Amino acid sequence: MLKQLSGFARLNIVMVLSVAILLSTITGLEAAENTIKISGTGGAMAVIKYMADAFRKKNPDAIILVVTPPLGSKGGIKAVMEGVLDIGLSNRDLQDDEKNRDVKAIEYGKSPLAFVVRADNPLSDITSKTVEDIYAGRLANWQNGPPIRLVVRPATDMHTIILNNLSSEMKKAVENVLSRKWLAMAATDDENADLLEKLEGSFGVSTYSQVIAEKRRLKVLSLNGVKPAPETIANGSYPLINTSFLVEKTKPSPLAKQFTDFILSKEGQAILKRYGYQVKR
Repeated sequence: MLKQLSGFARLNIVMVLSVAILLSTITGLEAAENTIKISGTGGAMAVIKYMADAFRKKNPDAIILVVTPPLGSKGGIKAVMEGVLDIGLSNRDLQDDEKNRDVKAIEYGKSPLAFVVRADNPLSDITSKTVEDIYAGRLANWQNGPPIRLVVRPATDMHTIILNNLSSEMKKAVENVLSRKWLAMAATDDENADLLEKLEGSFGVSTYSQVIAEKRRLKVLSLNGVKPAPETIANGSYPLINTSFLVEKTKPSPLAKQFTDFILSKEGQAILKRYGYQVKR
């Protein structure tokens, strides 16, 4: 039944169910000074787990619960507001209705939003014109014959919003593709990556950092000859950028602040760079 719903409806159901599961799972746990709970956008979960491992080496008494299934950016922010999570992971800044709610968003890195295909696809580079043709429905097959299986995200998803900003032609093409029925619509980052790995001839977008950190069987494509990488978003030659935020209470717990400070430290930023982030340090 879930697959028959629109991507937007499924996204909301997934978020509601995930928040409910989270509440029932951890609300009853006793709050402890040495414990923090983290969840949010799925594309950042793997990197945060690596970060938690490095943090625990310096703080062996710390307990960092990276709660799954991921809640998405909106769910993570909401859970922090309600005091269920200590830190939410988001691929967007706070919206107007989320501000002045005793929470703050801290940018911790940027990663390219990359066009990707399944690992067995021989393609290595794609042009903006070809991308527009695929999304507009003017191009239905790869050059070597197989049909193109486009995987898209809901209109409100940050990745879709980033694509819309690529060009006015791309915005029209995205609007066109989202109006089609029976499209492969991914409600979450994990579902998106899973579909891209599973479908023969797949094409879509994912953050460069998620592909690397999760060792996904996906091939990251260059766009107009420019490789999506931290250095190319730093010098402005690659246009699609996904910005990552930590969301926490205005006055976080001492351990939550310590973990946030670690992520923003030289050591933490080095870990982010290792997994495809462009950082300030």
